[in-house]
Amino acid sequence: MRAVSDEQRIEWVTRTMIGVRIPPVATWKRLQPRMRLTNPGARRRISLDRPKLWCEGFRQSLTGVPMKARILLRLSIAAGFSLTALAGVAQEQDPAPAKDEAEQIFMRSCATCHSTAQSGRTPSRFSLSQLTPRAIVAALVDGAMRAEGALLTHEQRVTVAEFLTGRTYAADAMPAAAYCAERGFAPLDTSAVSWMGYGGNLEGTGFQPADRAGLTAGEVPDLELRWAFAFPDATQARTKPTVVGDVLLVGDQFGVVYAIEAATGCVRWTFAADSGIRGAILVGDDPNGRSLKGRSLAWFVDFRTSVYALDVADGTVVWKTRVGRHAEASNTGSPTLHDGRLIVPISMMEVIVAMDPNYECCTASGAVAALDAATGEILWYHRVIEEDPVETGKNASGAQLYAPSGAPVWSSPTVDVERGLVYVGTGEN
Repeated sequence: MRAVSDEQRIEWVTRTMIGVRIPPVATWKRLQPRMRLTNPGARRRISLDRPKLWCEGFRQSLTGVPMKARILLRLSIAAGFSLTALAGVAQEQDPAPAKDEAEQIFMRSCATCHSTAQSGRTPSRFSLSQLTPRAIVAALVDGAMRAEGALLTHEQRVTVAEFLTGRTYAADAMPAAAYCAERGFAPLDTSAVSWMGYGGNLEGTGFQPADRAGLTAGEVPDLELRWAFAFPDATQARTKPTVVGDVLLVGDQFGVVYAIEAATGCVRWTFAADSGIRGAILVGDDPNGRSLKGRSLAWFVDFRTSVYALDVADGTVVWKTRVGRHAEASNTGSPTLHDGRLIVPISMMEVIVAMDPNYECCTASGAVAALDAATGEILWYHRVIEEDPVETGKNASGAQLYAPSGAPVWSSPTVDVERGLVYVGTGEN
């Protein structure tokens, strides 16, 4: 039998995990840990019954591969996890010169702070990859990295942004033909909301009564496609549209919020957040009239846990607040709006950066935050893991280890108005 080199084995496993043999959605759902939440009104008690996961087969496929090669493979998967959909584009181009220059700039100006060895103190390289190129360029021009960005040309800032995100920098990816003839921001009739949020109501039931839907269940089989909308350059769509009168509000994986005309599918306006949007867009008026002067707002959260209040009449940001306290904090669920408060779920991405054996794992905890919908002020912040992480030893690579950590809140909160309770579900460590 012909011997297989370590390089060939790594190439095969990488293609198996990233390119070819990813299990179908049904398989992933069947293999995910089953969770049971007991006594939800008090402290959470979570029982995990873990079946044999897909990673067991992955470990078996590494049999015989030296430890150094395994580390390189884990690093390659961590770095490439968010870029797999771009593989086809990469094969059609030769980005080597620009990539080399961008990596040199990153290593010289950014890597000291944005490495996985920072253990949650600054965003890791993976977290930076979840931003939009526009957001990274903005940070280098007049944001937190403006001192480093001042030493770069505009072209170098763009090159670094495209290198980190794997996406092309563009002021507007929408073709002109996609916009409505009469485009632009305009007030919304918030009393005409027919669907909003994760489940359409505070309880998250997903039930739509016939009077709000405008049709009955018996009429559904007779529906026909009227129009289709393609998100530019997207490979996934994770948000549910909010329907307000004749407008649909929805976000995409790159952080763009679209106002789409329900009758035609044309775009009335767009707004660019700093990173992708996975949750629903919420709309409403401030119930107390504090500082909003009767304006109708749209609230949403981006992947890096920045919460926005957007005045839909003119497109101005009324306020913007980042609620995640950890550098790897993220958002995957929809916020909930109740009684003038936004309830925001907070997840974590340490599960990705922890693949690096040099990462000081792990210090993050899932959380839920409540914000004043009028001002963006954080009213309370509940950390799922109440204890602060402490040093627990070192791993084989000599990296400091911490515990306890985990329990990210991937889900969307539901509200029990009568009891005054918020319910959320938590994920893995």
